[in-house]
Amino acid sequence: MRPDALAASGQCVDSHRAGSTVGQAACAQFVADRGIEVDRLFTHRWKLAQAEEAYRLFDAQTAGRGVIDPS
Repeated sequence: MRPDALAASGQCVDSHRAGSTVGQAACAQFVADRGIEVDRLFTHRWKLAQAEEAYRLFDAQTAGRGVIDPS
């Protein structure tokens, strides 16, 4: 499935709106069941030490989708 089709499906939400663990689990299951290549979904990547910067950027809602690498 293409990333734009995933977004249009409504199964997953943008990171700044993802709040419930149930919703996050449903999204993860949707992705896993369909073998979706998630790397193409993210426009930004940060290390855990950069989390404050990442949240500041996404709080402004001027960026795409991002992921924070906890390692």
